[in-house]
Amino acid sequence: MDEWDEWLKEKCQEYDMDYSLASELKAKLLPLFEEALRKNPYFSKELNEQKKEWGKSFGNIRMASELILFKIKPKLELEPKDISLLFLYHYLVMVESIYTSMIDFVIFTLVNLHHDLYVPKKNRYAKSFDDIQSIDLAMKLKFLSDHGLNIISSKCDRKLRNSVAHASFLISEDGTIYVDKRKIDKNLAYENIRNASFSIHQIIILCLEKFLRKHNSLDIDRTQN
Repeated sequence: MDEWDEWLKEKCQEYDMDYSLASELKAKLLPLFEEALRKNPYFSKELNEQKKEWGKSFGNIRMASELILFKIKPKLELEPKDISLLFLYHYLVMVESIYTSMIDFVIFTLVNLHHDLYVPKKNRYAKSFDDIQSIDLAMKLKFLSDHGLNIISSKCDRKLRNSVAHASFLISEDGTIYVDKRKIDKNLAYENIRNASFSIHQIIILCLEKFLRKHNSLDIDRTQN
């Protein structure tokens, strides 16, 4: 285990992440991020811009998670249905914020490495981060799967996400959630999204640290980590 594996393992312990998933993601994503940083000066500029937003998003998600898990649930007399409803809307926010931000950046990396992604709303191929943000989630997940990154796309339960967005889910009296008659494992759905999002974020930071150490670059902002 090299120093960067040790670094990632420490981050996984700090943020209670699945190290096996993070390690597998590192093997797939780190070479892509490093290649994009080497080849395209614009890539590091866009990375700096996005990192500013990520700091706010991850901070807000941590705050919401702590509120729901450690303050609201233990101290209020909530019915099982109430707890499940809280979970559903928290899940939707996580998918639409940190998870989408992370997959957008992975896709942006692939586009920078000349993997074409068509943007239906603009009738052209993606060139910028804004282009990628305008694409719907289903197309993004398919693009990742088509490029060997099913390990990321599979972590999002799109049917669950859509059922919350359209309020078409069913919650039984005991708090069990059903989507199209399928029973939802709340803990698994939550951990899949959280682990994928936090792992990708830490791998991006790891890549930056390696790059800065090697090149002593002043072009990349170290803040918002």
